[in-house]
Amino acid sequence: PGGGSELDAQVGLQQRLEIGGQRRHRVERAKALQSASQAQAADVDRVVTQSVALVFFEVLGAANELELTEENAKLAESLYEIARSRVSAGAAAPLEENTARIRRADATRMLVQAEARLQSAEFRLATTLGLSSAETVQAQGELPESASLPPLGRLLAAASENHPRLLAARSTVDASQSDSALADAEAWPDLTLGASYSREERDDVVMGGVTIPIPVFNRNQGERVRAKAAARRTAAVARSLQLEIESEIRRSYANYEAATRSLTAFDADVLRSQDENLELIEAMFQAGKIRYVDVILLQREVIEGRLGYLNARLELARAEVATRSAAGIALTQNFRGNQP
Repeated sequence: PGGGSELDAQVGLQQRLEIGGQRRHRVERAKALQSASQAQAADVDRVVTQSVALVFFEVLGAANELELTEENAKLAESLYEIARSRVSAGAAAPLEENTARIRRADATRMLVQAEARLQSAEFRLATTLGLSSAETVQAQGELPESASLPPLGRLLAAASENHPRLLAARSTVDASQSDSALADAEAWPDLTLGASYSREERDDVVMGGVTIPIPVFNRNQGERVRAKAAARRTAAVARSLQLEIESEIRRSYANYEAATRSLTAFDADVLRSQDENLELIEAMFQAGKIRYVDVILLQREVIEGRLGYLNARLELARAEVATRSAAGIALTQNFRGNQP
């Protein structure tokens, strides 16, 4: 009635406190999941690098094959000219010239096919690198001539420590264990601290309190069971992956050892004999010391032997790439010593 008015007001604040370490477990889970994602990205890089390396060595092999077939074509052309001269001089029958002409055509065919294989390999390399079809790529380097990997034991140990797939699996296990610990922690009640201020009939009232819920029936049982099962499952997957990677390394290393033995068969004496035969064929035929039928056999043996050596080097390169990738080892990593 008379003229005044009074205002009643109340303000309150509450803060929930997690007393079971829930925040710590959430942070640990987040860090583990981040590590798993980083390892998975590294594994994608590993697979892509392996694909690029295999095509790269394919290009090197095709380039070396082209060099061999070019030499073979030049030799066939030279032998044809010698045969034609011999026939013109009456020192040989026309059959010799005809046979040399056929061999020259066959050498040209091999040369054209080698050129096509190199172009195809370079196109695949450009595609693998994500370049457009209009861009050309020329690989520079050499195929390996000897073994360079350490013993199997070192590869297995290196894979166990650093393989990105294993690192990702272990980080996933850590995240699952943190998730399980979080589920256990959430079975504990949370404390809630509160404070309030109110004004009633010109009186100030300040209050504080603590709220403690009592979970009689809900102890987060379902989530705890689920989280523990998930942790066991991820641990089992990690153990299975370890065995799978070890098996892949052993298979790849067996192929690597076989490729090494194949390349070792082409020792210095074999390579020197190949070069000597290539130099002697033309001179001996021009001097009339061998028949053209012998020339054909020698030329075929030389080209097959040199291609065999090239293929052995290419197979060793492929086997090394596969073994390094299986072990999660960088292709550029060097190894010193042969300690297991």
